[in-house]
Amino acid sequence: MYKDIFQQFGTLTELGKDTEVYDWKKYTKLTKIPGQWHFKFNEAKRMILTREKGILKIRGEPFYRSDLGFANFVFKRGNNIDKVKPEILPLRVPVKREKCFDIDSMLKLISEMNGRNKVTLNSMGKWLIMQQIVSHY
Repeated sequence: MYKDIFQQFGTLTELGKDTEVYDWKKYTKLTKIPGQWHFKFNEAKRMILTREKGILKIRGEPFYRSDLGFANFVFKRGNNIDKVKPEILPLRVPVKREKCFDIDSMLKLISEMNGRNKVTLNSMGKWLIMQQIVSHY
C-alpha cells in the first residue's frame, strides 16, 4: 500500500532487489573516530567525501553555503580505501533462541493479566521464528 503511494511521487528502491546492505562494521578499526577528525563533527552541516588515488578524504562545512574547509584523511595511517571489501549482508534479522522464549513468556503473562487461559505465539509466527533460529545456527 505505501509502496504504491511512494512510487507515484518518486523513485522507489527496494532493499535486496535494487540495492544491497554491506557489512561496514568490520572496518571501523581502519578509520578514525569522529572525535579525531580535523573538524567538529557535531557542528558540521555538510560533509563532502572525496577520493584521490585510493585515499578517502572528508571535509566538514559548518554552513550550507560555504566551501571554507579542507579535506583530510578518514583512515588511520597505513590504511586506505583499497583494503575495504565489505560483504553483502543477508536480508533477514536473526532471532536468538532466548528471544523466542522471552516473547513466549511475555505473551503468557499478558494473557494471564487479561484473564485468558493460554495465549502463545500463533502457529505461523512461532514457525517463522523457529525457522530463523534453525537457519541462524
